[in-house]
Amino acid sequence: MKLASKLAILVFMAGVFMPSAVFALESEDPKPEITVEQQQEKARRLAEERSKSCERFDRIANKLRGNYDSRKSRSLDRLSDKKPVLKDKQGAQKDNIEAKRAQWDAERTERFEKLREKAQTDEHKQAIETYISAVIAAVNARRTATDSARTTYLEGLHTAIESRHSDNVIAATNFKSQIENAVSKAKAACSEGTPYEQVKAALESDIRAAQQTYKERQANATFKEQLRVLREDRKVVVKAAHETFQQAMAQARADLKAAFEAEL
Repeated sequence: MKLASKLAILVFMAGVFMPSAVFALESEDPKPEITVEQQQEKARRLAEERSKSCERFDRIANKLRGNYDSRKSRSLDRLSDKKPVLKDKQGAQKDNIEAKRAQWDAERTERFEKLREKAQTDEHKQAIETYISAVIAAVNARRTATDSARTTYLEGLHTAIESRHSDNVIAATNFKSQIENAVSKAKAACSEGTPYEQVKAALESDIRAAQQTYKERQANATFKEQLRVLREDRKVVVKAAHETFQQAMAQARADLKAAFEAEL
């Protein structure tokens, strides 16, 4: 009796739990297999997303090219504007100098005539003419020296300006080349799957380096030093010409005075 009861209980328990276990196994959905087409579509979407991200670098490159073209255009415009202005300024200075010289010559001629009126003897006349010749020679010598100094300065100035412009063009061209290389490197890295933020950070670093190089070239003190040397050289020549003129005038006055005193 006891054995029969145990068997009945076991049969009952099996009837209760076995269907549940079978149902649980049957209700578990198997994972669907990824087809080749699905893999290809996923790869296509990833490639498309990567391509769109990489296209951002093309926009960056276009913006930088625009900045380069604008910078180069401004440099050319400044040179084009500076040349006629500088030429007009130099022409006005030359006209002003010639006008003043003509005035000084006229005043000097009047003084010479008054001096001639003081001659009482042939010796006086000869001494006065010698003095006048010495003065004219001293004036002409100073003018020749200062004119030569001014011409040398202007020629050096034009050369320095042209050199400065050439340096600017070279600096801008090198800047553009560096930017193009940086963008090409960024696009290649992006296409190879390097994370966008990492590529962007590397590109920004390369751009900063290119900009720093360009600024250093722009800040080159060569042009300013050239101008300083040109001005200093002109100053030295003009000062020497003035000192020589003063010495010649002093000697001419001393000779004239001696000639008049000898007649007394």
